Amino acid sequence: MSERSPPSLALGGCDAQGCAAGCLADCLSDCASDCGSCAACDCSDCGCSLLPIPGGFPSGQDARGDQRLPNATQIRLSQQGLDFLEANLTGLVNGAVPGGLTQTVTTGVQGGGAVGTSVNVIICSERVLNFDIGSAGVFNGENATEQTFRAAASGVTVVAMTSPFGTTLHSGFSAHRVSDGVQMCSGGFLAPNGGSCQFNATAGTQYRVRATRAGSSVGPSSNVRVFAPAAGGCAITPTLGAADSPVALVPDGQFIEARVPLFATTTNSAGARRAWPMVMANSIIGISTGFQECTLDIDTRRSNPPSIPINVDVGIGPSAARPGYGALAIGDFSLDNGSLQVSDLSTNCNAFGLSPSQLVGIVTTFTGDPAQTVTRAIQQVKNDLVSLCQPALLNPTTGQRDICPSGSTARPDGNCHGFTDTNGNGLFDDGEPVSGQCVPQLLGAEVRVDMGDLLSSISPGLRAAVDVLFAVQDDAVGVGGGYTVPAYGGFSSLVQNSSCIDPLTPEELSMLGLDQPPTDVALASAFTGGADTHHIQVGLSERVMNWGAYQLWESGALCLQVTTRLSPLLSTSLFSLLIGSLKELTFPFSGSALGIALRPGKPPHVTLGAGTEEDPFVTIEFPELNLDFYVWTTERYARFMTFTADTTARINVPIDNGTLTPQILGVELANAVISNNELIREDPATITLAVEGVVPVALTMVSGALPSFNVGDLVASAGLPVGIEPLGPGTLRLVQDDLGGGRNERYLGVFVNLSAGPAPLQQRTDTTLRLVNVHLPDSSVFALDTFGVGERPSVELEMSASGPDGVSFEYQHRVDEQSWSDWSRSPYAVVSHDTLLLQGRHSAEARARIVGADTGVDLTPARVEFLIDVLAPEVETTITERGTRLRAADAVTHADALEFRYRALGDETWSSWQTLETPERFVAEAIGEVQFEVRDEAGNVGSNSASLRGLPPPSDGGGCGDCATGDASTRSQPLFGLGMLLLLAFAMRRRD
Repeated sequence: MSERSPPSLALGGCDAQGCAAGCLADCLSDCASDCGSCAACDCSDCGCSLLPIPGGFPSGQDARGDQRLPNATQIRLSQQGLDFLEANLTGLVNGAVPGGLTQTVTTGVQGGGAVGTSVNVIICSERVLNFDIGSAGVFNGENATEQTFRAAASGVTVVAMTSPFGTTLHSGFSAHRVSDGVQMCSGGFLAPNGGSCQFNATAGTQYRVRATRAGSSVGPSSNVRVFAPAAGGCAITPTLGAADSPVALVPDGQFIEARVPLFATTTNSAGARRAWPMVMANSIIGISTGFQECTLDIDTRRSNPPSIPINVDVGIGPSAARPGYGALAIGDFSLDNGSLQVSDLSTNCNAFGLSPSQLVGIVTTFTGDPAQTVTRAIQQVKNDLVSLCQPALLNPTTGQRDICPSGSTARPDGNCHGFTDTNGNGLFDDGEPVSGQCVPQLLGAEVRVDMGDLLSSISPGLRAAVDVLFAVQDDAVGVGGGYTVPAYGGFSSLVQNSSCIDPLTPEELSMLGLDQPPTDVALASAFTGGADTHHIQVGLSERVMNWGAYQLWESGALCLQVTTRLSPLLSTSLFSLLIGSLKELTFPFSGSALGIALRPGKPPHVTLGAGTEEDPFVTIEFPELNLDFYVWTTERYARFMTFTADTTARINVPIDNGTLTPQILGVELANAVISNNELIREDPATITLAVEGVVPVALTMVSGALPSFNVGDLVASAGLPVGIEPLGPGTLRLVQDDLGGGRNERYLGVFVNLSAGPAPLQQRTDTTLRLVNVHLPDSSVFALDTFGVGERPSVELEMSASGPDGVSFEYQHRVDEQSWSDWSRSPYAVVSHDTLLLQGRHSAEARARIVGADTGVDLTPARVEFLIDVLAPEVETTITERGTRLRAADAVTHADALEFRYRALGDETWSSWQTLETPERFVAEAIGEVQFEVRDEAGNVGSNSASLRGLPPPSDGGGCGDCATGDASTRSQPLFGLGMLLLLAFAMRRRD
């Protein structure tokens, strides 16, 4: 093992260079406008962690060579999955197409009729005005009547006037727009005829209709009617029914072929079922015989055959504009036309001499053949899907959207288009031909991950970035009764040879199998066929996981640094009993800051397993993992020891009612050693044994901070037209494929079934938690020699919840962010955990859900904090002629919360309690022999009966340490546990 000088621990996690680099990156990106300024050390809340990759992930067209890893992820839709799609195709297709397949019918007038007759049919029109002109009149033409209406929808509006024989010699009418008086149309007639005019109305606009007559009147008055587009509009809505035959694969295997029936009905514009309102105007040899208001209803199910068969081929095909990648491809798309039949129509209209076939002809003039209508609708969807262009991405350097994949360039339409590189320089130059076809969007994602920004709340100042790829390949095939879609994976480190790691030699890389990326990962037989019946089957390659782990290691992303800025509990007070000489460096600042720097000496190695206790899903080995411990002393961070060990973590992912919860089962250490310990006096062997026993336990506490997630909830929240059945024991499993020749590929398999619709998001519960009592046993349980012997501390919790009415709730609880308890209906719990043996500030949390539900869990657990502290503060006094200098420190309570009082020796009267405020305070009133008492938050009292002296106290850190990100909500309880468990293990070993 080689010893490499560790990087200087940045103040608070970031040094001046790191601050400048972070701010510069944020200022150059569009995040700057969100952050407001670059005054802060890090703008982690701007979401700048994920950035575009200039030129795209390195592929065959890249100067760095093709770094894509084929078959890294393998996705299979099984025959059972295809059967599911067949059975549920109606809801899936109609739910997947925005707005459905509804096609709006334009309102208009169409004529027809038998010999000597004329019939005008007004589709989707209803009467909005109807008024008469009085029978009395004069010959001056001034007898007029007018009314107004507001158009409910846009379309053809007809104004009509009729007059019986002998009623009027002459009449006229007109329509005007009220807002500006513009005349829309006008007309008139001589008795005994009628007349009409029409115009295109605009929805929401108000119009005035005016009618006049002149001459004598005998009999009824003239009548004016106005017919306007119906409110709600009219449409024909095609819907897809159950497939006529099983979904099958076409011979070439590239497409999935489906034969699906289409049904068509009349609806409103929103797709709700309705008969269309309709007006028919009839005339005989030019003489109006009146208007008829009726309805028309279309439903293709009335005839035989009841549907229009459609054949569709859809799949993944190669992308010419993006070589190697897959693009959505739609092959054959055909259906029968001429399927609207007379028997599909139902109407209460008197046809006025129209034959049924003529009526069908008039209707289809407006609607089109339903087959043609759905052809247009689906063809538009098809064109939209297969022509989705790759938009040019924002360049954080130029501030322009000019980042496109290699071999393409940004065009004025905002998309990336291919070009012919006539100059051979790989760049687009003026005058080079540009393809009219845009580059299709990637089916997947390629992104540059700024690990420093991503981890800024944990380890501010980290500088590391990795390019990551997940994208569908171009060789999706139908095989073994299902459809297999392989996908690229890719990891490319941007920072070579980070300052915190020793670069590996070619021989070491070869021995670890990391001398070249695993481009020969094969398609596993489990994902090209096999007997498994789950609808969707996904495999993640173990070899690709290891390549990604190596790239993260090489980038320096695993070189984390944490300090007291992350958790105030990470301080010397937690280590002082284990490493007594730390007091000499920091007293009276018992809460002086500590820092821990993680330096992985070798790349981590991932091994997949069967998911049992003995063989967990994931085992991660960290050879030569170095932990550098720093303490704030004499105005700087000084390293006081380095702990090195080969570390192995075992991880399982148990499933509880459909919820995945990663859990660290255990951590083993080997070859542990302490070095760089010149600043402390303790025996290195003793400290090594203590730390070796504690670190595995402390690291398992990290699992409490790992998030649980419900796949069904994620799918439902995405608004997809399908759901996921509750996950079960077989969801995650090890998949092995023996390829012969001693080669055995291993994959982490994910197997799920689809459900007919997304699971409804259940109403969330809201949890309330009350701390009833903190029970502390005899203080001997906290003493070094009897640590943990006898009754343990415990806390009593009372929980309640609110949510949907008429349901029962069940609860989970945990302390100090450990793993959650099992679900229980009891609202009371008494909790005892090893971490409660550690003096300090602790927390308890609770969350509720509806009994037996795998969704609806409270996403914001209720939380209470409490104190466990049985040790009195340490007190030291120095008598001077002008008063007494008081210095005090407590393992838990900070100086600004400590209180003190004093009295002269022999005096029975104490002064009042005062706040200490600072670790050292001069009390001018305390002259001579004076007894002091110092009280902590728990009520423990220490006195100056035993004076202690240490080195002069360092001043507060400040400086760049103040620009670290993270707040109280991001504090790490595992770090708290690490320090306290060091004490636990040391005590246990002494007792053994």
